Amino acid sequence: MKKVYVSGVGIISSLGTSVNEVWERLNQADAGCDVKKEIEYESVLPARARRRMNRYSDMVVYTSVKAVEDAGVEMSEMDSFRAGTIFSTGYGPMVSNLKFANMVLEGDPDVCSPTVFASTVSNACVGHVCMNLGCKGVSTIVMGSNNVGYSQMLLDKGDADYILSGSVEEYCEPVYNALKANPYCTKAEVAEATVSFLLHQDENKEHYCTLLDFCECSLGKYPLIDQIDEEDVKVRLKKALSTFLENNSIKVDTVFTVTSGNYFDKIEKDVLKEVLPEDVVVVDKIKEYAGETLGSSFNVALAIGALCMRENKIPEKITSDGKGGADMSCALVTGYDVTGNYIAYLIAK
Repeated sequence: MKKVYVSGVGIISSLGTSVNEVWERLNQADAGCDVKKEIEYESVLPARARRRMNRYSDMVVYTSVKAVEDAGVEMSEMDSFRAGTIFSTGYGPMVSNLKFANMVLEGDPDVCSPTVFASTVSNACVGHVCMNLGCKGVSTIVMGSNNVGYSQMLLDKGDADYILSGSVEEYCEPVYNALKANPYCTKAEVAEATVSFLLHQDENKEHYCTLLDFCECSLGKYPLIDQIDEEDVKVRLKKALSTFLENNSIKVDTVFTVTSGNYFDKIEKDVLKEVLPEDVVVVDKIKEYAGETLGSSFNVALAIGALCMRENKIPEKITSDGKGGADMSCALVTGYDVTGNYIAYLIAK
């Protein structure tokens, strides 16, 4: 698979609403955990445009605009028909879905707001990005799946020159309360987050990092809310990662892990210990500061990994052993989505 470059990052998370804020927060030794359920940010759209969409879509437009600005690219420079939009979500626009459902249950369905109904569709956010940024290329939202890997495949096939790829998870109180009541999720600080990356294959443009390759492995279930077959998953995960790393013939010096504060952490830790070098730096405290962002958790980890690559530094506070340090050359970023699909991505400078 051909290399893909991350040239711009836009983010809304408990760590900040810009890459500079996130990096500053990660490097503040005295900054404690402040996981926010609903994050304040300043919309990039005028009030008139915002009236046509919900907050879920506005968050994606915000991070997409910021990713393009961060890359220093003008949308007018692109062929709009070769500028794609590929996003993912775990639970989608649940706030709008519940609002519309209540309208139906409590009143006459004929008077339900068409604006609210249009916002109940998960890919509405992608439509708003396309309309506001002028992207007319490949476009979809993948529910609980690897948006970055799919984007790299599309770029590899020559289906686009640029792709805005990312994820969105909006705070929805009923959903989050239900998750917190689940025995496997009690230690997780559930939070919202949205991330956008501007991806392309032009090695001459400035970039955060290079996306090399990825592998996936089914866990059978979503570990955050259900029990998986631990022994079976250990065997399959070890085989998948061993084969993947062997095929890529590259030494990994850093790993950004999926650590969520539940039983799966030990499974992954044991497997990684067997397949990675002993001196690998383990970044395992991202969710302690960004929260458990569900369908956005992998993209948040990738954004922080990309930032660390650009700055050539790992903040000590996001590693349990306090190693931190610099001289990163190749990292493995891991995560799993709400379908129980485990993702491991190799990134390099």
